Amino acid sequence: MADQVPTARRAADDMAEIVSGILGETVVINNIRNARGDLRERLLRSGLEGLGSQPMRSGELSPQLANEMAIFLGDHYREHVRLEGIATDQLSSNALPAAVATLLIDAEKARLEQMTLTDNETAKLQDITRREIALDYLSNSPVASMVAKQRIWIRLLVMRHGKERPQLQGQLGQIVDQLERQDADATNLIQQLRSGELALVKLMAVVLAVLFPLSSALGAVVYLKGKKEPVAGFVESSDDDSIELRIETPEGEPLHRRILRTEIDLLLQPVSPSRLAQLSPENPKAYREYAEELVEKASDPEAVETAARLFMIAAHLDPQKEGRSALLGMTPLMTDAQGVKRLRAMAYLTDPNHDAALLEGNLQATASGTPLDESMRDEVINVLQMLRKGERADARQQLQRDEIQAALQQGTSKITLQDCLALVQGNCPGCEQGKIPPYMMQKLVAADSATMGLLHRSIVPQAAAGVVAR
Repeated sequence: MADQVPTARRAADDMAEIVSGILGETVVINNIRNARGDLRERLLRSGLEGLGSQPMRSGELSPQLANEMAIFLGDHYREHVRLEGIATDQLSSNALPAAVATLLIDAEKARLEQMTLTDNETAKLQDITRREIALDYLSNSPVASMVAKQRIWIRLLVMRHGKERPQLQGQLGQIVDQLERQDADATNLIQQLRSGELALVKLMAVVLAVLFPLSSALGAVVYLKGKKEPVAGFVESSDDDSIELRIETPEGEPLHRRILRTEIDLLLQPVSPSRLAQLSPENPKAYREYAEELVEKASDPEAVETAARLFMIAAHLDPQKEGRSALLGMTPLMTDAQGVKRLRAMAYLTDPNHDAALLEGNLQATASGTPLDESMRDEVINVLQMLRKGERADARQQLQRDEIQAALQQGTSKITLQDCLALVQGNCPGCEQGKIPPYMMQKLVAADSATMGLLHRSIVPQAAAGVVAR
């Protein structure tokens, strides 16, 4: 309208009346000669002042929603800061989300500055800093500022992880490129926030995947004749006479052991290559469901590794539908409370409803049962091994003892007393004629291992350490 004022076919006083009605205030013309120029200037000034405060159009944030979003983001990124172990003393309780994100950005910059950077990497870090200054200048709301900070943090994370693991630079670069394309197509800030959060999940998945890649060797749990405790490891080679087992020690050093087949009482290999081959990216849910099955076979190291990898793939393929369930499904693989907390925080951030209940409750890694004294533990293990070996009559006699029933219920959650009684009576599905179906054998082995307190070396805590939840 301002541009039309100079050429409008109306008298200056008529134009002044029109402009007054538009602006909602009386505009007085002091000089007829300069009237059109003055009116044009008044309209332009009013338009400039009103930029960014127009009524909300479809897809835009209302002032109320923007305020609610800012409050949520502040709490949301405080959790990131807490997980990073960063002090928040300087933050007030009502600090804007961008101020919280600034702490994460400063922490990443400090990590990068402690590294030995090439000239190109130094220039890239300087470029990221300049981007931060420019985006900060252009942002006109707390949410817009948060979108800008989110992207700066992502670029710094990509730079650090690419520096630490050069083999990931291509994949990490693709995450940034995709985010830039999504930003170009976005019509509102909510879309940009969501695409930024998903980029963080993808970044996490890429980093975790390289921290514990799947072994090409098949995992196995070997029960030796005359031995109570099984041997768990990866089958490096096998023939008709023996198997070569690679055993991971607590120190992380592999131990190779040759076991004659004549020494083996039972050989279990829980992970099915054919089942893995059937999985397809078109069905992310199937990855999570198979991972949940493998979690129950925690005595096998390959089952643990495969379960963790499958959970991550499911979360990566479909963060909105599978992210929460997959991340929570990984919690039994953790051996420390901090690892459980990290996964719960990630689940909270990927959950479309952002259910705060995910951050509540007991954060300790759950045990399989309550520890028994050594003598009673040995008796329970003896009963489980009787069942596994098909010695049903002896097992039935032991299961009639009240103390054995109580100890079995106390010592493990992997198998129930009712399962054991059904097995000795031969009335469970597939248990006829002295047979032990695979599902029941898996329960017996899991209960045996859990009761002994058999510990597997957890791979997830090391993978999650230092990786920020999305």
